[in-house]
Amino acid sequence: RIDFISHSNNLGKSAAIASALNKVSSEATLMLDADIRDLNPTVVETMIKSYFDQQASLIIYYKYEETGTIERMVDQLLGAEMLLCGERIVETKILRELENLNSLGYALEVTINQYCIDHHKKIVLFRGPYFYHAIKQKKQNYTLLSGIIANLKMSKEIINKTSITNYIKQKQQFI
Repeated sequence: RIDFISHSNNLGKSAAIASALNKVSSEATLMLDADIRDLNPTVVETMIKSYFDQQASLIIYYKYEETGTIERMVDQLLGAEMLLCGERIVETKILRELENLNSLGYALEVTINQYCIDHHKKIVLFRGPYFYHAIKQKKQNYTLLSGIIANLKMSKEIINKTSITNYIKQKQQFI
C-alpha cells in the first residue's frame, strides 16, 4: 500500500520523513529522493529483496556508472556517493528513534548512518546502475565552480550538525 503525503511548503526531506512516520507501520522504510529520474522499478525490487535477504538494518544504494566528471571526483572526496545517498532502506524503528528528525536537513542520511554504526546495526551497500538525479546544482544552473561551492556548503552544514569526527569515521567505514 502506498500513501501520498503532501506539505503545502517544501519543508525538506527530514520533515517529510517525520510526517510519513505517522502513517508507516512496516518494518522497513524505503527512502527515495524526490528528484530522481530513470530509476528502474526492477532495481528497487532487487534492493528490497537484498535488504531482507541480508537481514540489514540499513541498505544504501550506491550508483556506480557515473565516471569521469569533476562532480564525481568531488562526490568521492566528500564521501557523498555513499554517506549522503538518499536512496536507501532503513528499519522504521531507527527513524523513529532519531532525535530532531524534523530539522536534520542535509544531515539526515549521515545521522542515520551514525545511528547504525553506534548501535552496531548491519549496513549494506547496494551497488546498482546509475540513474539521473536532478541535483540542486543542475536544477539551479550553477556553473562548475558555484556547484562545487554549493556542495562544500552542504558538507559544512552536515559536519556542523553531526561532527567532523563522525563524518570522517563514516567516510572510512564506507569507502
